[in-house]
Amino acid sequence: MMKRKKEAYTSTKRDQYTVVLEGIRSDNKIFGENLQFVRDSVASLDTKVDLRFTKVDEQLEFFKTELALIRHRLVNPEEIHLLELRIAALEKKIK
Repeated sequence: MMKRKKEAYTSTKRDQYTVVLEGIRSDNKIFGENLQFVRDSVASLDTKVDLRFTKVDEQLEFFKTELALIRHRLVNPEEIHLLELRIAALEKKIK
């Protein structure tokens, strides 16, 4: 008789562990599915961000080129030199 009680007790414990493990397995499966959804969403956003940065880089290069042209047109090294000489002359008068 003693043996039967021990077997019944072991079987009950094993069944309890099995139920708990099945619950954990089910929770992990749901978590995995949700994690895959998040990964897909992040991959989609990553692609969109890459496209936007590519466009921004192209626009930045365009603006750099335009700025260089504007600088070249506005700044004449000879004029700057003449202005520096005039400033130096005015500073001497002030002292």
